[in-house]
Amino acid sequence: MKPTPVFVDMRAGSPLSDAKLLRVKLLLTPAEAASVLRISTNGVYRMAERGELEGVDVGIRSLRITSRSVIDYLDDQGIEL
Repeated sequence: MKPTPVFVDMRAGSPLSDAKLLRVKLLLTPAEAASVLRISTNGVYRMAERGELEGVDVGIRSLRITSRSVIDYLDDQGIEL
């Protein structure tokens, strides 16, 4: 029997898939965080530079965003997942 994939297709951009992604992954790529926040990846980088999102450098020119910081930002904005 083939195992069921853990992640859903994020291109759909449904709130359910975004909420599931935040529960499953501790670190998000800038593109994944942008999908959840409905902004551009450049916007995610700017938010990380301003300290609005917590970024973790995982190598040269590689940034990951903590899912906790995305959840906290949405909570601060009054948005529920």
